[in-house]
Amino acid sequence: MSESYAQAAANGTALEHHVPDMPNGTSNGGSASKATATPASPSAVPSSTSRYSRVANLSKAINGVGQHHLQGSADGAADKSHASSPFASGFVTPVGQTIQFAAHRAEEALQRVAQEQRDQPAGKVAQWLIDAAHRLQQRLQDEVFSRTNAIGGLDNMWLLIDNISAFNPVCTATYTFQDRVDADRIRQKTLDQIDAFPKYRQRLADAGRLWHGALFVDDPDFDINRHVHVKKLPGDAGPKELEAFVSEFIAQPWDFERPLWEYCVLENYNDPDTGAGCAAVVRGHHSLSDGQGFVMSQLFITSLGPKIESMMSEGAQLLSDARRGVARPSRINKSLKPLDRFHGTLLLQLLMLALYWFNALIGLGTDLAGSFTMIFTTGFYAAMTFWRQRYVTASYAGPRKYEKEFSRSAAFPLSDVKRISKAFSGAQPGSWTDRLLPGKRRSSHPTFVGHHLTVNDVVCTIIADVINDELDRRPDEPGAWEAVKRLARKVGPNPIGIMIPISIRSPGDWSMKNLSTGSIAYLPTTKGLPRNAKSMHRRLHASRRGLNVLKNSLLPKLAFYGIQLTGQLPVLFPVPFGLLPAVRWNPLRPISRLVTEFVLCSFTAVVTNVPCPSRRRIKLAGQEVVQWTASPPQAGKGTLGIGICSYAGEVSVCITADRVEGSLGVARRLTQSFEKRWRDYVDVAEAVIQEAEGGGGGGGSNKDKTT
Repeated sequence: MSESYAQAAANGTALEHHVPDMPNGTSNGGSASKATATPASPSAVPSSTSRYSRVANLSKAINGVGQHHLQGSADGAADKSHASSPFASGFVTPVGQTIQFAAHRAEEALQRVAQEQRDQPAGKVAQWLIDAAHRLQQRLQDEVFSRTNAIGGLDNMWLLIDNISAFNPVCTATYTFQDRVDADRIRQKTLDQIDAFPKYRQRLADAGRLWHGALFVDDPDFDINRHVHVKKLPGDAGPKELEAFVSEFIAQPWDFERPLWEYCVLENYNDPDTGAGCAAVVRGHHSLSDGQGFVMSQLFITSLGPKIESMMSEGAQLLSDARRGVARPSRINKSLKPLDRFHGTLLLQLLMLALYWFNALIGLGTDLAGSFTMIFTTGFYAAMTFWRQRYVTASYAGPRKYEKEFSRSAAFPLSDVKRISKAFSGAQPGSWTDRLLPGKRRSSHPTFVGHHLTVNDVVCTIIADVINDELDRRPDEPGAWEAVKRLARKVGPNPIGIMIPISIRSPGDWSMKNLSTGSIAYLPTTKGLPRNAKSMHRRLHASRRGLNVLKNSLLPKLAFYGIQLTGQLPVLFPVPFGLLPAVRWNPLRPISRLVTEFVLCSFTAVVTNVPCPSRRRIKLAGQEVVQWTASPPQAGKGTLGIGICSYAGEVSVCITADRVEGSLGVARRLTQSFEKRWRDYVDVAEAVIQEAEGGGGGGGSNKDKTT
């Protein structure tokens, strides 16, 4: 599966192919920088003004680190000025210089003894000490390289649980293009992407060790043609054929001897409804990056790339300015624009500085309080439901099946979300509060009494609705234990548990790594699909409250940093000697597999909102992208992977499910139900708004309908 760096060096592999940047270098993190193995001083900074170098410098500025390079040459030999002495130290400090000087003197003395008394016992001992020092130096160099370039604990986690419950940590994106894309241009654009994000050229090494984390090293046999393919769809080559292809594409096993990504252009795809004339599918292993890192690396080579670079730089600069109190007030909040004329004055700077850190303290207090809320609410629902979770796929004995289903919904205008939010934010339609504020839904920018609904609130509510409806349609499973579960569902709560990733990535951070955590949100359900305004209002706001538990809590962040620490010592995650495949004698492995699989199956779906360009269409390789979807991996057996993508003024979802006899076509049924349920919410929202504009007071007269 992998080889260590020391083994690669022993095999004579060129250093430039195996050695990413040294401690804190952006190559290891995968941020936008060019990989290099040319000799440089530890403080060297690329002088190029190319876009790739600018992005590299931006990432380094955000991370607050300099770029370090391994001293070496193209033939793989270390720089002799640094490696001639086995006691050589690269740290230019008073203590380091003293140690280095003493080591040199000791080495010189040993060499004199070895030469002068070559055949004497003292000479042999001196030579043995010199050889031992060389071996120790090599071991230390390998150890330093391995430690400083090891991937984070969360990156490594995807490798540790890769074969648990047939878990496949695959992130997938699909594109449809206006016209046919030139495959050669795609390859060239991908090479540009690789120059900016060297992780796409790298493969795993040192995976599965107890006391060392895995790392990415350059693949000496990298060939772009192994990763970018051109294929044709069968039959009509339409949306159904595309979904069938993606289902097979994401289920393929990984070749860990190569970089963990693949790109496929489907040149004969045709969709008369959207006008698309070509498609592409990309998949990448989750150990490379989180979804946000994948998307940013893909956007880098699109027509939006230069603007994204500027936006990332501005976002990072704004955060830095806000922390120092020098940000222009209107950039912090538009309502502070009158204060712009005082920008640059000491008094305003002190005021803005105090305002920033006061808000930071308030946010910290809110997160602390939210942590206790999460402990009680999430803990309660988890204890009540983790052992009786329901899944939309049919249950079956034996190991998990590898076959998948994939489907994507039609794209709906984001203006629909605004109408739903306008109709259902604030007070319940028809309530006394609603009647006291009869004009609150007439204005294009109303002021609500109550809480505002976001895109996530709306989309997640509809997802929970259609999942619950599909679950209600499932036949009862046989067996005594299933009967106990049904009884518990009758007397206890039955929320839909969804795992939601939470990004903790800093503004301006381009790095290809996993900078996300997550938690389970429990969304309440109702019998059937009600179509009256009051019921829909209750559903939306109940889901909003369930999602808000995740937004204000320190626990997911603490979990992230705790897992990150295991990057250097994988043996600590999650049970010692539990999941590491390289360990032969492993008594705890069955227990840890059981626990991990139980956790992966303790919710119904993984749902993520992918940060796609939401305003206008973009171009890739000269062709306009018509529709863009991105999907997260599923979790345990029977769970779903659901991606929400807002692109070019529209929003859509894509769903991945296990392909199982007894529930075939479930992914497509869910996307079709999502489309229908979306229209239900839009229709009722329109009725509420029209009634409010007509002076009726809020839509409470809609008749109760269920489907």
